Amino acid sequence: MLKSIRFRRSLRRASLLVASLAVLAAVSACNGSHTSHTSDGEGRGPSDTANLPAGKGTDANIPRLTWAVTGPIRSFDPAHGFDGTTWTGIQTVLEPLLKMDSNGKVSPALAADWKQPDPTHLDLTLRDGVKFWDGKPMTADDVVFSLERLIDPQVAAETASYFSNMKSVRATSSSTIRITLKVPQPEFPSYLALAMVIEKKHAVAAGDKLGGPTQLVVGTGAFKVTKYSPSTGATLERNDSYWGAKPTVERIELKVIPDAQSLKLAMQSGEVDGTFQVPLGESASWDALNNVKVGYATGTGNYFFILDTTRAPFDDIHARRAFASIVDQPGIIRAVFNDHASTSKSIASPLLWANLATSGQVATLYKSLPVIGNDVAKAKAELKQSRTPTGFSVTITTPSDSNPAFTPIAQALKESAKEIGIDITIKRVPGGQWLEKLGSKDRDPLGVLGYAALASTPMALPLSLVSSDSTPSPWSDYRSAGVAEAFRQYKAGADEQAQRKAAEAVVTDLATDLPFVPVAVPDVPIALSRKYVYAAEFSARNAFGGINWAANIRAAAK
Repeated sequence: MLKSIRFRRSLRRASLLVASLAVLAAVSACNGSHTSHTSDGEGRGPSDTANLPAGKGTDANIPRLTWAVTGPIRSFDPAHGFDGTTWTGIQTVLEPLLKMDSNGKVSPALAADWKQPDPTHLDLTLRDGVKFWDGKPMTADDVVFSLERLIDPQVAAETASYFSNMKSVRATSSSTIRITLKVPQPEFPSYLALAMVIEKKHAVAAGDKLGGPTQLVVGTGAFKVTKYSPSTGATLERNDSYWGAKPTVERIELKVIPDAQSLKLAMQSGEVDGTFQVPLGESASWDALNNVKVGYATGTGNYFFILDTTRAPFDDIHARRAFASIVDQPGIIRAVFNDHASTSKSIASPLLWANLATSGQVATLYKSLPVIGNDVAKAKAELKQSRTPTGFSVTITTPSDSNPAFTPIAQALKESAKEIGIDITIKRVPGGQWLEKLGSKDRDPLGVLGYAALASTPMALPLSLVSSDSTPSPWSDYRSAGVAEAFRQYKAGADEQAQRKAAEAVVTDLATDLPFVPVAVPDVPIALSRKYVYAAEFSARNAFGGINWAANIRAAAK
């Protein structure tokens, strides 16, 4: 029974991450003329903002900013609004204890300071002078309440799986709290970017209506929600008693526009001032809008193939190497993402190392990893050494009604595989059925998945995918004694150097053993009216990193 519960929790967590990746990298098949880039720890930095209207801007007030989202804003209760669309609003009005900067480095938010006296304890000092919108001071009691909700089974928070290792949280003084973990978890501070603080008194009084249109929510953010409809959007007004720097935007209208074409027309006409939800496959037509600038930041999410190393044909390393050698990453990026994605040597993005390694260390590691794809001669040579020297047949299942990238990725693979005698059958099923099959023992030997890493650690995805006796993965039966030992060292690491060495070992072993074959790292887009600038470095962390994106919008200089 316990294993079944763990499996369902893991399935739910990955389902949410698949959904978040779909939001962060909305795609459709379309050719374009941009240049793809590599995600190898070199070259492009955390963001590619050549087209972004960036700069300091002016201090002039912006009376109203209209921002579009393509899906419903489900709730302003952070426990029940964990998706890319809803979080766009939540991050504007609520604040976490810690946040991530544009490079993924954990930094202060409502906690002014924090330290870990040992691997299972985290002590946080709360920022002085913080008040909720109604003028009441934020207390340690509010913080403890907000965190405890995340692991309360009665609340059933959608972010619960990220905090399942939290054993307890208590106030140690009026301005400090201590979090106790069940086992060491180096990436836990990153997850606190998802732990939004709300006012306890209001939340208790609101009950089940918390976050809804009638009771809303009370937070500490630079904006406060004053009007809200799940289907049409929300009105957010500037909190003039905010503890931090006052934004220049006075009011935000979050407007729900589900249709991508209607959204583009609204941007062109000036009805909408900005959005994060630019379909990457249609980016060329967005880039051509004459009163809009579109910027693209390198993402941290990954599309990849899963090879079942316990079953034929992928229980043979030569078959896995042959498969990896025919994956045409540049071709897929061109056809599916309109060249707004990075090629990748690993399922662990090089942008996830900010808390463990220097950029030079990351570049050295990724240079050492084998290149994926575009080598037919190598593929044929590896296949010849396998137990299936003349080729094999395999089925891959993709969703028919959700993320539009999976099927064209599979179609591109099918065409490349023909060259070496691998026959791939694509089976399309409803999204729920696809996800259930992918997470079952009846899964196909070949699968495709998209995963958005929310923790700023290269171990976020490997820890979820690699199985062990104590923590089986719902997505893969791959087990490795070497990787398991590196995981142990990573979790028990007494310092960042030990954790880095362990993480490097995991990334190297997975790139060599090939249970997972990376496909593409999609960019994260932002479209903004030329009347405004984004006065900070735009990065993938704007989605779930605890960053108040709206505070960075300023009027452009005339």
